[in-house]
Amino acid sequence: VHSATRKTGFRQVGVCFIFCVEFDHGCGQHALACTESGELYAWGHNGYCQLGNGSTNAMVTIPAQVHFPEKKVIEVACGSHHSLALTAEGEVFAWGQNNFGQVGSGTTTNQPLPRRVGGALTERAGRVKAICAGQTSSFAVTEAGEVFSWGNNGNGQLGLGSSGNQPMPSRVPALSGVYVIQVTCGYAHTLALCDDGAVYAWGANSYGQLGTGNKNNSSVPVKVCTKEVFAWGQNNFGQVGSGTTTNQPLPRRVGGALTERAGRVKAICAGQTSSFAVTEAGEVTCGYAHTRALCDDGAVYAWGANSYGQLGTGNKNNSSVPVKVCTKETQNMNVWMWGQCRGQSVLEPYQTELKSMHTVFASFGSPAVTFRPMAVEVDGGPTITESMALAFNDEETSDVKFLVDNSMIYAHRCFLRFRCQHFRAMFSDQWVEAEKDVIPVEQFSYAVYYAFIKYLYTDTLDLNVEDAIGVSEAVEDAIGLSRKRSSGLRSGERMPRRCSWYHR
Repeated sequence: VHSATRKTGFRQVGVCFIFCVEFDHGCGQHALACTESGELYAWGHNGYCQLGNGSTNAMVTIPAQVHFPEKKVIEVACGSHHSLALTAEGEVFAWGQNNFGQVGSGTTTNQPLPRRVGGALTERAGRVKAICAGQTSSFAVTEAGEVFSWGNNGNGQLGLGSSGNQPMPSRVPALSGVYVIQVTCGYAHTLALCDDGAVYAWGANSYGQLGTGNKNNSSVPVKVCTKEVFAWGQNNFGQVGSGTTTNQPLPRRVGGALTERAGRVKAICAGQTSSFAVTEAGEVTCGYAHTRALCDDGAVYAWGANSYGQLGTGNKNNSSVPVKVCTKETQNMNVWMWGQCRGQSVLEPYQTELKSMHTVFASFGSPAVTFRPMAVEVDGGPTITESMALAFNDEETSDVKFLVDNSMIYAHRCFLRFRCQHFRAMFSDQWVEAEKDVIPVEQFSYAVYYAFIKYLYTDTLDLNVEDAIGVSEAVEDAIGLSRKRSSGLRSGERMPRRCSWYHR
């Protein structure tokens, strides 16, 4: 289970009543998720319109859909109090708090509804392939490998060579000679990964999180490392994995049990005030002050803060070097748990009787969640066509009745007038039937007239072939359809607009 402040790494996550393929929660108190069909859902704190529902209601506890007219959302990102969404067309939308221009609207007014980010991002950037949100800043990576940034720039985290806030997207000029494939944000610093494995960093550097060898902020991207597993930045709990608790101002290869697991950098990860480069050998996730690494053989390593036993080492001692927690032998469809649990500290991995992560969250989540992801099919009610069919022969809602062979057929004057010129004339002031609640019908049998009225409601006929001639006469008498040969009648067949039925 990931606990990083950035994307979780799960490609499919069940959240309450929806099944998601993309999920993000930032350093604030709200979350976004989008489904495989491109629907967007939001929940959590909404004091700055960050849920995109047009209001500032304090809290939304159940995922609510954010409406994107004719847009399919494929990626989401959360800042502290603002939100980003990327559509399948490569468009970026933003909403929420905008005090630093992080919504990209050109103003600092909060944005209550999703609004497409314009400026340089639409004029010459091309399609966007990835987005990222810092606390109060926003980033977009285009298919051309260019990086655009906007929002808070007080620590130079936009990479524009200045510290002025940017209310509209601007291209990061220092990265013009490289092809960027990923951008990730810490609290006030930014990392970029290039296609050749090179990593660039810029922004706040008070804990050495840029890896430049000093604590000076940088307003332009600086190359950090290539092809090895490195960590740097704040290290008060040993989260850098250097073997000490001294802050690490330069990229340092993570040693200990991970020494032989280096390789080409494939991803990057930023904690609040620390930074990590991930190789092809595995996956790294950052907690608040501890770190975990998952290797391709199923082994899990952990290091950093351990006040609740979250490292799974059997004690509460912080570890400044990676320690193996469990191996592939434990991957037997059982659930292992450790760390803080219901107010108690589980100091080492404990094999439970639980068989799925769904059961874990239902049993130990705070607050508890559903036992398993539920796919709820929302019933929006019948369509107009279905409603008309339901209204046929409905005694409760009808306002006119036809008496045929001592049996009633219930109908609606208004609907019949719309559907048929015959009834439009019948219910006018010139006909005596206009004032009658019960209209007798003597020239047709009940089956024939029933089928005729039902046809007006449903556009279908359901009767025996023997009654076809009678229905034809009723139709011609009422609607005046001209004759045209037809091959026959089948039960449930739609009735053509111009037809006659011939019976042998």
